[in-house]
Amino acid sequence: MIISYNWLNDWVDIDLSPENLAEKMTELGTEVDEVKDLSKNIDNLSVAAVLKRTDNAFKNGSNKMLKIDTGREIVNIVTSASNVKEGDQIVWAAPGTFINGAEIKKRNFDDVESIGMAVSLKEIGLEESSEGLIVFDKYYKNGTGLKDIPLFSDSLITYEITPNRGDLLSHLGIARELAAYFEKPLKKRVPDIDLGKYRPFDLEIRSRDVESYYCASVEKIKIAESPLWLKIKLLKCGIRPLYNIIDISNYIMLDTGQPMHAFDLDKLNKKIVVRKAGNGETIETLDGQQRTLSEDTLVIADADSSVAVAGVMGGEVSKISNDTCRILFEAAVFNPVSVRRTSKRMNLPTDASF
Repeated sequence: MIISYNWLNDWVDIDLSPENLAEKMTELGTEVDEVKDLSKNIDNLSVAAVLKRTDNAFKNGSNKMLKIDTGREIVNIVTSASNVKEGDQIVWAAPGTFINGAEIKKRNFDDVESIGMAVSLKEIGLEESSEGLIVFDKYYKNGTGLKDIPLFSDSLITYEITPNRGDLLSHLGIARELAAYFEKPLKKRVPDIDLGKYRPFDLEIRSRDVESYYCASVEKIKIAESPLWLKIKLLKCGIRPLYNIIDISNYIMLDTGQPMHAFDLDKLNKKIVVRKAGNGETIETLDGQQRTLSEDTLVIADADSSVAVAGVMGGEVSKISNDTCRILFEAAVFNPVSVRRTSKRMNLPTDASF
């Protein structure tokens, strides 16, 4: 499990350095394997604004010339990325910056001098490969160093837990442990959400392996790329961002430890039934595998058939797609023994099932 030092401080004020915190966590029984300082990858990286983008200016048709304001001077840089436009703010590496051991230098492209380099999440060690540049969705003063932006200047703590401490698999879980030890209060975080008019949903529970089950529908949504802050928070913890709805679910799990699932509401027939699987019942899970379920497997179903394996993985039949406009969010607690048994029997370990 990986947690962010800055994210942890959203829950409880930590007076220790990341390294000293790691030592204290180990003393308390949560063994820390590694502390990674992300600020080491962002020396001499700063915010710059794109003043002008020129396409088709080079023999290599994929290259674009960007005129940027670095906060100190106006310079040109050359990039092949296509996700940037005039008015965007990007991350600029000045000449002399070292990225992954290589020095960034001035370069000539068809007699055009490129001063420095525009940076993607790959260059700062958060992605193995990136399709585009870092583009800010929040305004920063041009020339602001990435070390001065907490989203980037952070430390990541990798730790292990024993099987009986699943409550520590989140930032809130670790924060509770530290707050109790240091006798500090947890910070109250009340989300500012307008739930709108209440709309009941037909829900039927047929198993005692359900300890709690909540669901809520959301309409008029648009499947889209997540904001930068959300993508970076997930990447720090080793989860690849996909799109907003899935990323929100993963964010909640990392933050509070509560697994969530989202169904395409228009693919559900009439109601949700939480029950044990029928003899020989099958489901295609989100990993594309067709699975035959045993009679003690707890499933989420609609009026017709199972649509998810409870606490383990969703089903292909109700998954979110680009055309989804209505969703049903699920937040539930199932019998952990039942979930663990199902996960092992199906050879399907997931973050939600731990």
